[in-house]
Amino acid sequence: MEVPILQSARGLLAGTIFGKYRERNEAQGFYEEVGAIYTVQGFEYGYVGVLQGPDLKLLNGQLEVNAEGCVDASLMKYMKSQSLGGINAASVIDQAIRNIYYILMTRAKYGVYLYAVDPSLQKWLKSLVFLFS
Repeated sequence: MEVPILQSARGLLAGTIFGKYRERNEAQGFYEEVGAIYTVQGFEYGYVGVLQGPDLKLLNGQLEVNAEGCVDASLMKYMKSQSLGGINAASVIDQAIRNIYYILMTRAKYGVYLYAVDPSLQKWLKSLVFLFS
């Protein structure tokens, strides 16, 4: 299935992350797979399912990032290297993980399915669904 795209934009995007994953995002059966931030960034989908892992928790009514729960080794290595300029590594990692969830949850045109590993976060998310429905 070919997704319409401007001819001039096709050349522009070919060398970017969008071009790199475009073919994969258009492949037959793609919607039956699990993607990552690296494959969904820059694309829109009808619906998106987001698994909120152990790197995001609800503590004292606030969303907290648990960097130890992050399983993306390359992200952690990159973020720690960025923090060498005097910026607190924890705050850099915190912002990066929050941005990843933001990107994942804003890829959908029609709806987002959420699953949280943390039981208190699950309960909080369910309360929001009933609050806004």
